Amino acid sequence: MDIAKSVIVITAAGTPTGRAMAEHFCRLNARVALVDTDSQNLQTTYENCLKVGGICYSFFLADRSVENISHLFTEVNREMGAVDVLINYWQAGGLPNLLASNPIVDETIADVASNLYLFGRGAASICLIAAAKVSL
Repeated sequence: MDIAKSVIVITAAGTPTGRAMAEHFCRLNARVALVDTDSQNLQTTYENCLKVGGICYSFFLADRSVENISHLFTEVNREMGAVDVLINYWQAGGLPNLLASNPIVDETIADVASNLYLFGRGAASICLIAAAKVSL
């Protein structure tokens, strides 16, 4: 895969790690879709990526609902082309203990699994639609 010709989606792009990954791929001339639920930090990442000469688009998510995530990938595909790489960044310090039994741990695990699944499904479904159009 030629990174310079790739469309890369980075979730949690407004976090320090997300920003560093975004800037890295912009320096490699990838087309980078920046995604976050924090508009201020997302804007900072967008401005930093432009400074390093990146080709990037900023996508603010008001929330991580199924509808918003689906719409996100439709917009990425429309603006940038088919997604080649999804970096679905987990921004917490670590995964909770799977053997712990309390409501907070259960909610955290459910949130992590849900986000990984929804973003992965969104990227995969738009890729299937793009592939179907190519084969017609």
